Amino acid sequence: MLSRLFFWISMIILLLFASVLADRKSYVWTYEYHTTPRGELELENYLDFEAPHWKDKSTSTWKNQIELEYGITRSWDIALYQVFSQTSSGPYKFSQMKLRTRYGLGKYGIFGVDPVLYLEYKRPADASAASVLEGKLILAKDLNKFNLAGNLTLEKELASGTEWENEYSWGSSYHFVPAFKAGIEMTGNFESKEQNRIELGPTLSFEGKKFFITTGMLWGLNDTSNDFRFRYILGLEL
Repeated sequence: MLSRLFFWISMIILLLFASVLADRKSYVWTYEYHTTPRGELELENYLDFEAPHWKDKSTSTWKNQIELEYGITRSWDIALYQVFSQTSSGPYKFSQMKLRTRYGLGKYGIFGVDPVLYLEYKRPADASAASVLEGKLILAKDLNKFNLAGNLTLEKELASGTEWENEYSWGSSYHFVPAFKAGIEMTGNFESKEQNRIELGPTLSFEGKKFFITTGMLWGLNDTSNDFRFRYILGLEL
């Protein structure tokens, strides 16, 4: 598939041209207490695979995101995403643009947990589709080599008659050695029993001299969840 070809091309480019290690991520669905430092520019490449139903391969999708983020102050950053997607039987195409900002509240360690506010605007490539506004409350805590992080998310289409949707994610990881972290993540929502989604799986993070790569997998724990999801993030500091 074109999405997999794009993945390998982007990985080779990042590894060849990375000169400074970016700030690594312990998770792929859960944000930690982190914003890009002031004046720094970071490039990240995301690849997602989602299989809502293993037996029906036509429902599977690939998504590739190229993110460029910049630190405005010590605790405030902005980011621009270009998102491309492909279904199992469809073409690889541009699907949406996203603009995101994060703001860290207070200095690290000043509260019992470290909070970050997150706001994102999504504009689909399809002009007839409604834009989406998403907000997150990010909470995290470091306990020696352990990290705990949780996100609460609200999302709404900017169209009349739509309602806010809610999601959550949670992660816990352990820093075994300087180059390697491993953990577990869970995602879900607070909808009714008929729409409730719970997904759980492992996350691995590796740090080299010139790059970091973090990967995660999720398996659905009930009938309304996706059967399987995979994501990797590869990043470098420009």
